[in-house]
This record gives sequence, C-alpha cells and structure tokens, in this order.
Amino acid sequence: MDKLNLVAVLVVALFTAIAFGVDLKTGKLPNWLTMPALGLGVLFHSVVNGWGGLQHSLLGAVVGFALLLVLLLIGGGGGGDVKFMAALGAWFGPILVVLVFISSAVLALIITIFLVVGKMMFRARTDKPDASAGGDSAKEKLDIARQTLPYGVPVCLASWIFLLLRLVILLKTPLENG
Repeated sequence: MDKLNLVAVLVVALFTAIAFGVDLKTGKLPNWLTMPALGLGVLFHSVVNGWGGLQHSLLGAVVGFALLLVLLLIGGGGGGDVKFMAALGAWFGPILVVLVFISSAVLALIITIFLVVGKMMFRARTDKPDASAGGDSAKEKLDIARQTLPYGVPVCLASWIFLLLRLVILLKTPLENG
C-alpha cells in the first residue's frame, strides 16, 4: 500500500508542477490539465480503496469545487481554479483539500503583500521625480496593489507542503519497521 501512496504523491506533485508553470505563464488552468487529473484521482482511489475510496474522492472533489465556486461567484478566481481545486480534492479528499485551501489563502496573502511592497519599493528606487507629474498618484499605487497572483500558484505551494509531509511519513515508516 505504501508504494501506491508514493505513486499518488508523485502523480499529484507532477500535476501541481505543471499547473504551477501553466498558471504562472498564462494565468489560466486549462481543462486539458484539470479534468484528466480529476478523473485519475477518482479512478485511483476507486481502484485502490473500492467503494470507500470512490466516496472519499468524490466528496473531496465536491468540497474543493464548492470552496472555489463560492470565490468565483463573488468575483475571485476563475473557472479553471474551481476545476483545479476539484481535481486536488479528488486526490486529497475532503479534509486535506480544506487544509490546502486555507493554507493557500494564507500563502496568497503573504505573497501578495511581498509583491506589492516589493513593487512599491522598486518603483520608489527607479522612478525619477517628474516635476510635472507631482509624484506617484493614489491611482498608480492602487494599480500596483490590484495586480494579482494567479491563484493556482499558492494552491500548488500549499499542496507541496502537504505532499512533502506525506512523503516524509511514507519514507520514515519503512525505516521504523525495519
């Protein structure tokens, strides 16, 4: 069973690595990536754990979908983010996908703060005062703050934290038993 868990960790790590790169480059998470990952997650858990695995995986997908659907409906994120979280839910199950969601929100906040502060500091160092412009306007500062980070990036980072913890547990277990 540990070999199968290792396979799951590696598949999700690959899926999230591709999602990270695609989302960072394009700002979108395409169906060609999210939908097969969702199907594979459900199939994997169904084959490995039978009916209970199917239920666990589907519940995780529904929870992941619902979490991001709420954000989509209030104007945050996109449809690809919703399907991405559903796919992660299919692999992680309902509890872990909620933990990834919460962790990713915290990471998104931290990263956004660093990006905004960094951009403001960089602009302060590189902008030469223009007598006619009168310095940075409030609108320019607001535009800097509105620049967004693709949501898949912090979700991938949060997922990797949990995958790394799972990998440590998987690799530690045989050493303790041997």
